[in-house]
Amino acid sequence: MRLSNIILTATLTLSLPACAAPVATTPGIRPQASPTAVAEATPQQAGALSESPLTSPISPLSLTAAESLALDSGRSVSVLAAYPIAEATARRWAPDARFLGIEPSSKIAAALSGQVTRAGWFFHFGRAQDKLEYYVQIVDGEVGLVAEAQAATASPAIAIAAIKVDSTRARDIYAGVATTPIHDARLDYALTVVDGRSTPVWYVYDLDRGESPAAMIDATTGELIGMH
Repeated sequence: MRLSNIILTATLTLSLPACAAPVATTPGIRPQASPTAVAEATPQQAGALSESPLTSPISPLSLTAAESLALDSGRSVSVLAAYPIAEATARRWAPDARFLGIEPSSKIAAALSGQVTRAGWFFHFGRAQDKLEYYVQIVDGEVGLVAEAQAATASPAIAIAAIKVDSTRARDIYAGVATTPIHDARLDYALTVVDGRSTPVWYVYDLDRGESPAAMIDATTGELIGMH
């Protein structure tokens, strides 16, 4: 399948809380006084690039999480280890594809109405010349679903070299400060750019605590920016 020849017109509404707001005004986030030390996770080996059917539309992106999805499924390979496969897949869609972040699998699953059976990681890509966007799901190091949509607004690109804190480390930082036991099957993640910060940010969602981000972590330094 030549994905670059497929043009669709779905409208995508992104739903990351406070992505367009300064950290100081992020709802549900309480600033922390001291940073958490940086530690890089050791990337796991990802599998080979594979083809996947195109799924569309995925709009609107539901604000409601898919409660039945086990969020630790399909995540044996970390985000940084899986990135080269996701990027190669996106470059087949558009040679100039830009990395825009990670979307919460639970919310993509809700939007796709039963098509997502394992959480994996949903990599978000876009193009500089328009608002067309592309989602690549990586499940245990292999390409799962791919989806294309037309965004309402353009999103800023993220330099993958700026991500020094992998998904596994973001999980460990949250686990170290959580006030109650965590369950990986209930944890979800987003990687995005937040106004007012020069570095990307991990949002860690703990669905046992609600749908707002439970923690906000600097993806470059590992600083715990705030908790809900």
